[in-house]
Amino acid sequence: MSTAPWDPSCEQLIRSPLRHKFTVTVKNASGVVLPLDVTSASVTLDEFWSPYVQGTLTAPVPSDQALLDELDPRRLVHVDVDAGYLLPGTSTDDVHPLARMYLAGRDVARPGDQLSLAVQGEEYLRDRVVTAWNDPDWAGAEWDSGTPAAAMLHNCLYAAGAVSNPTPGDEPNWAYSQAPTDTDLVEPGEPWVPGTGDEPMSIARDIADRAESWFRCDELGMWRATPRPQISGATVHQLQVGANGTITGARTGMSRDGWANHAVGHFRWNDSSGIEQNRVGEAASGGAYAPSVVGKASDYVMWDRPGSYSAATRTARSRLARLSTRGRSMDLDAVAAYWVRPGHTVTVQLPLGGQERHLVSAVTFDLTTGGMRVVTRLPEG
Repeated sequence: MSTAPWDPSCEQLIRSPLRHKFTVTVKNASGVVLPLDVTSASVTLDEFWSPYVQGTLTAPVPSDQALLDELDPRRLVHVDVDAGYLLPGTSTDDVHPLARMYLAGRDVARPGDQLSLAVQGEEYLRDRVVTAWNDPDWAGAEWDSGTPAAAMLHNCLYAAGAVSNPTPGDEPNWAYSQAPTDTDLVEPGEPWVPGTGDEPMSIARDIADRAESWFRCDELGMWRATPRPQISGATVHQLQVGANGTITGARTGMSRDGWANHAVGHFRWNDSSGIEQNRVGEAASGGAYAPSVVGKASDYVMWDRPGSYSAATRTARSRLARLSTRGRSMDLDAVAAYWVRPGHTVTVQLPLGGQERHLVSAVTFDLTTGGMRVVTRLPEG
């Protein structure tokens, strides 16, 4: 059971009274620290969000107007959050980076003189980038059926300004070698030429769906494209009630809203002769929740871009893998285990019923109280 980079003993230590600690460091674009007395902070990581990591901070309004002016979301204001524990019997702070974000919003409330800051991960900086894709300095402007997904994703990151090297490969903030290598994402003979006004991040998410991959910038600023999470045999945390438990509240729910047992992926474009082309694929759940058993609850996505039949089917399958698990969830309040992340497997034991393995879908850390809220999803056949 890995708690890295936090000490392995923390998995048991948090089941008894333990001092929590957090720090927030705010810097301007030049790296100069902006002195801000943060009084409360929370950080959320959610697999369904973009940006994947978001948070809120509160502080008294600075008396220095120049400092307040520096806290401008239109500038590149960096916000680093570290969190952890004071290990008992020592003077050692087991504190590590929790999130690297940017200032996204600032509200000043008067006469209470309360400053509220919204912070988000790096996707916040890239999601509104629109580029002229025919720029001759940009490599890889035409993608064919032989182009690996990883290279296509790299080109999107380069166009959005997230990486500095036009040549695909690992970067300090991009795990290229871990990205999918699929090469059948567009129809043979129908290359995909991005057009002026396209959004690189939107295209990147399309590519990730075609490759049944999860594309995001993680909480520490590393861009990743990895297989969609699945229940694993190794759990990172045991959530339970009772004398040795960390759960302080639990809510369970079942709903058809947001849930799907059928998905359709559709690519539509005009070929070089001006003839409309369509490639459609679908996927459906089986077992007790199959459309033939409980009725069809569909998800549909359509892209005005070239794609293969295989890519359409895999896009449908990728979306179904996420949406079919939304029907049953748990919403748990617990002592903060700062190593828990979306995509991790946890075990959950409530007063009634047996122990279950769940996928973590979202986790919110309340750094002020040392608590966390974990939302899970349970894959069902």
